[in-house]
Amino acid sequence: MPFFVAVDQEFSPRALDRTLTTIQADFASSRAFHPGRRHTRVFQRLNQPNRLLTIGEWEHQADYERLRQSPRYRELVVCADPPATIETLTRLRYFARMSTQPSVVACIQMSAPAHAAEALRAYILRETLGQIVQAPGLLAHEVYQVGATPGTLLVVHGWRTLDDLERFVAEDTGAYNLVFAELGVELTRFTGAIAAQFSRLDQPTGASSTPLSRPVASLSADGLIRSTC
Repeated sequence: MPFFVAVDQEFSPRALDRTLTTIQADFASSRAFHPGRRHTRVFQRLNQPNRLLTIGEWEHQADYERLRQSPRYRELVVCADPPATIETLTRLRYFARMSTQPSVVACIQMSAPAHAAEALRAYILRETLGQIVQAPGLLAHEVYQVGATPGTLLVVHGWRTLDDLERFVAEDTGAYNLVFAELGVELTRFTGAIAAQFSRLDQPTGASSTPLSRPVASLSADGLIRSTC
């Protein structure tokens, strides 16, 4: 059963270029040093480029845990200043039009009170599906449960262009927001572009690098699991 993890981290602006470079280097060596990694996307927040949100898919939880427990990963991600916010995810839905790569990704974390958890899940997973997937410019629709809380969901939408996203927000989100308000749902939004990604299905580039789990400056921000040092 695949294991999903997300990492939300803010870096110093001075460290951003080095961070992105080392993420790419770690992805290039992933087949050799992290064979359990299936797919990882790094989203860079619009208007706040030093904020990265990463969603990773691993073969097994143990594959990610080996990386997470390595000294370098703990230094640069788990125990960073400020530390990353890490959450395990359970994928509840995945829909994608594979022919086109999204240029912008909109992520919304929804947190409902316990008494409204099932109502939120029914609304997101059943009632809104047809309307969402038919939205002009929508290329991907993903829904995850965050951690072990049924009422906390992460929804990820991939859009063809920023104009498509803005049109959807202007024309369609009003009705959704009314339902969220009635259920007492708190929303946290993250809109960004794909800054780096890895897929085990892609052809390897032939690049090599020392992985993050070794004691060199190589960062892999795989992975919203709250973690303390």
